Amino acid sequence: MNNTEQTVEHLYNLGFSPQALDGEGTDFKFTYKGRHYLLMDNNGDEQFVRFALPQIYSVTDENKPILLDIIQQLGLSLKYIKAAIYDDDVWIFYEHHLDEGAVISEETVEHIIRTILAAHRWFQNAIDNYGEEDQ
Repeated sequence: MNNTEQTVEHLYNLGFSPQALDGEGTDFKFTYKGRHYLLMDNNGDEQFVRFALPQIYSVTDENKPILLDIIQQLGLSLKYIKAAIYDDDVWIFYEHHLDEGAVISEETVEHIIRTILAAHRWFQNAIDNYGEEDQ
């Protein structure tokens, strides 16, 4: 069983219902706390696992400088997490590297999901309070 299959099995064990997004079984979506998460294709790299919380905030010309600042602060503040602007939306990613021959554990999958949720909360709080520290 490869790491994607193992990760999908862990998602089921944790109570999620991952659904394949492609015929190859490399991309999956599942819902947690009303948000759609993605388990993304590892491009054949069995030591690499990527989750995403897509489209958490729309980017406009007006808010892009603020969002870039918040994205940078998120990357500096939280471990394992990165955010990026993709197709005019902010996405949050968690990328995990496994040692050669290692398999992902259920505890690691749970940690990843909780960490992404915490990053989303951090991001929303940063949006809600942006600029207040300057007042």
